[in-house]
Amino acid sequence: MKLTKKTLFLALIFTFSKTFAETNAPGGDHFFNVYYESAYLNRAGTGAGLFVPRIGFSNPETGWEVYLVARTGIDSRTFLEQSDQIYNDNFLFMGAGIDQTKWIKGVRFSLQTGYSMDLNPKIKLGGADLRAGMLSYHEVEWIMNSLRSEVYSEAFYVRRYRNALGSLHVRNFWPLIQTGSDRYQGIELGPVLQGVVSGDTAGFDYNRFLEGQLGVRLMFHTPIALSIHALAIRGTRFEKSSPIGTYQDARAVITGMISW
Repeated sequence: MKLTKKTLFLALIFTFSKTFAETNAPGGDHFFNVYYESAYLNRAGTGAGLFVPRIGFSNPETGWEVYLVARTGIDSRTFLEQSDQIYNDNFLFMGAGIDQTKWIKGVRFSLQTGYSMDLNPKIKLGGADLRAGMLSYHEVEWIMNSLRSEVYSEAFYVRRYRNALGSLHVRNFWPLIQTGSDRYQGIELGPVLQGVVSGDTAGFDYNRFLEGQLGVRLMFHTPIALSIHALAIRGTRFEKSSPIGTYQDARAVITGMISW
C-alpha cells in the first residue's frame, strides 16, 4: 500500500486511540515531559538546539508508553550564512510514538511516525517521517561510590535522512562537590572524561567520527533536571576522503528534562 499523508494520519489515530484505550486503565499513568539540549560548537561557530515535548500515557506494569510528540532542531549559522552551506538540520517533526521499556533492563525501544517540515529553505527533506530504534543507559559506581561510569547508546533508522545512525557514549564522572541528602537531590560538580563513537549506513563523514572529551560537568538534581558540560574535544573522522580529518574543538553543552 502506498504511504500517503491520509493513510499515515489514519494509522496514527488508530494506533494512538487503540493503545490509549489499553493504557488508560487501572495502573496507567499520564505524563508530560520536555527534553531539551543546546550546544555551542566553537569550531563551527554555531549554536544548535533540540527540543522534544511528549504527552501521553504509560503503564508501569507492562512498560508500554504511548504519546504525542514534537521534535524540533535548529542552529544559528545555517540561517545566518549567505551561502547554501548547511551546518545542522533545521526541522520540525510532529507525530505519535509508542515505546517499550521493560523488555530489556535499561533499554528503551521506540517507534515514532508522523510528518516533518523544513524550517530553512536550504533544506528539502520534509514529508512523511518515521523514527524507529532503541536507546540504552547503564550506570556503574566505583571506589566507594565516588566515581561514576555511564554508558549511553542509541541506534535509529530515520526516514527523513533515509539513513540508520548509531552512537556509543562512555562517560566517567567524579563528583568532587555534592550537596543534598543523596546523589538524586541537590547539586553535583566535578571533572568528566568522555569517549564518543558514531557511525551511519549512508557514509556521511560528519556521522562517522571518534571523539575524546575532557572537561567539567555541573548537575542540578531538581524538579527541572539540568546538566551543563564545558568540554575540550579532540576527534577524528573515519572517512579518508573527509576534508576535516583530525580536529580540536571547545564545546559547551546544556541538557535537561522537565516532567509533570
